[in-house]
Amino acid sequence: MKLARYVVLAVVVFGLLSRSGLEKERTTILAQGQPGCTVTVQPSQSIQSAIDAAQEGAVICLAAGTFLEDFTIIVTKSLILQGMGLDPQDVQIVAVGWGYPVIRIESWANIEVTLKKLTITKAKLWDASGIKVLGNVKLSLEELQILDNWMYGLEVRDSAWVNLKHSIISNNSLSGLHVGNSAIVSLSNSNISSNGNGLFVSDSARVNLAESIIFNNGQHGLKVTSATAQIERSTIAMNGTHAGCKEADWLCTGITIVGDTHITIVESKIIANADWGM
Repeated sequence: MKLARYVVLAVVVFGLLSRSGLEKERTTILAQGQPGCTVTVQPSQSIQSAIDAAQEGAVICLAAGTFLEDFTIIVTKSLILQGMGLDPQDVQIVAVGWGYPVIRIESWANIEVTLKKLTITKAKLWDASGIKVLGNVKLSLEELQILDNWMYGLEVRDSAWVNLKHSIISNNSLSGLHVGNSAIVSLSNSNISSNGNGLFVSDSARVNLAESIIFNNGQHGLKVTSATAQIERSTIAMNGTHAGCKEADWLCTGITIVGDTHITIVESKIIANADWGM
């Protein structure tokens, strides 16, 4: 009996020691980052510091919570920045200061950047877009919410290429999306709503819109000036909600075309806009 009791005791002690070792190992792994993450940043830590320290191609994961940013987050290298929440609203990047974009992605060298499962919000005053993209950047945006920014939700210029999918761009004061110069933007399965204007495309830029909705914007749903737009299986509706449209001070349309513009519309609806459909 005494031998059996010692054997049982030894097994229990060994089990406790093993469990303690596993817990210690688990704690170490979590400190280094979640699986698939090069580093995990907490809301009390600096996103910019993590970006500056990261190698090309790093996966920077943001823990659930609100990140209050006093200055623009600047990305000049290839990397992935992704929220770890179940929903984009679980990880919010909020501009605290005035007069700058929340995130600026810029490089004249070819870089590839991905932003995923994030809410980008509260850029204030001029040059205050949610995301500003410049240079030769190739950018993928997946499951984002770009909300309540003073100028544009997303501003894309130069030779940048952006692929936006499964995202919402809403309540941005000037336009939800501005594409200029020779930039190219593809949108799919996305919602552009309740902005000053939905999309503004100019200066030889190109926009491809597929299976998306542009609705309830203040003046125009889509304005294309000397640029190219292709619209497939999408809806442009109920734009022209600003008081100026209702009082006939402004012309408020689903689609406005200006200058040397080429536009293709396939299997799409343009309905219930304040003035003309197009």
